[in-house]
Amino acid sequence: MIEQTKNLVLLALIIAGQNAFAQSVESRLLKKGTRIDMVEFDANKVQNKTKVLTVESVSGKTSKVRSVTTEKGNVTENNLQTYHFENGEATWTNDAVDTKTKRPAIIIYPANMQAGQKINNDVTFEQTGTTPDGKKATVSVKITDRKVIGKEKVTVKGGTWDCTKLSYKFSLGLKVAFINIPFNVDAVEWYNPDVGVVKTEYSIKGAYAGHAEIASVK
Repeated sequence: MIEQTKNLVLLALIIAGQNAFAQSVESRLLKKGTRIDMVEFDANKVQNKTKVLTVESVSGKTSKVRSVTTEKGNVTENNLQTYHFENGEATWTNDAVDTKTKRPAIIIYPANMQAGQKINNDVTFEQTGTTPDGKKATVSVKITDRKVIGKEKVTVKGGTWDCTKLSYKFSLGLKVAFINIPFNVDAVEWYNPDVGVVKTEYSIKGAYAGHAEIASVK
């Protein structure tokens, strides 16, 4: 139960870790109808989920993006998020409220990020979803220590992109029924201005815990 729950949290409910976009007016995330399919893998590198991001509408420099995660034929996450790009800076806002500021939880990606740069953008929020067996789950997420590692080319199922590589940490608290499970996760992500996050890899206490990657862009 605990291992299945960890996989659910890592690869289905951590919205902020998988929806970061930035730095290009030509971003496909500002084009209505763009669809980005992602595949997600558990700690055994077995594909267990799919995530589909679809740009539903665009108004100037802002778009609304539907994010839907499916596992074993069941939808475990479905929400509408907001992407905004202006003056080289991008923000990604989900429908959760930051527990500190009481405002929408926002992840910021500054323009022209450089290796060694620290991004002062800690976020704390709660997200709800459903486990594959239909149980309601609530996840409290605290994202900290966002840093730029450098530039790197990465190849995934959906293609090859020149990316900016970042790392961050987050603390998780999972509530399913009367069970409350806390644990800490480290993440590394690769993203490209045109398509957003290309790949995200998770680890717990130094051990691989799963990853997500782009499977196709349409």
